[in-house]
Amino acid sequence: MKFVQLSLLLCSLLFLSSFRQAAAIDVDVLGTCSQVIAEGASAFIPQIVPMIKGLAECAQFRPQKTKGITFQMLLMMTFQFLQKAAGNQQCLLKVINRTKELIMPHAAIFMMQGCAPVI
Repeated sequence: MKFVQLSLLLCSLLFLSSFRQAAAIDVDVLGTCSQVIAEGASAFIPQIVPMIKGLAECAQFRPQKTKGITFQMLLMMTFQFLQKAAGNQQCLLKVINRTKELIMPHAAIFMMQGCAPVI
């Protein structure tokens, strides 16, 4: 019985620090951080499909069948696309650099606003 009580006491002490940090969250900072995340997502999400199309063209991926495919065939086609894309390092670097260009300005603002948790 004492072991259970001691375990509960130690667990509550461990969680106490996280609860104290949670109580110290500023609502204004939370709103600013949410806005920065939303702006970053709105800059990145519309570019996903064009980047994938560009990656497919750069890697010279040509699917054998595009109509009337089953889910299993779609998974196989996705796997083939990833193999082809991973085999062409230059194409991957272009996509990674484009992603970095889109996200880094928002990530810098996110860090400057103090939104990133200190670990």
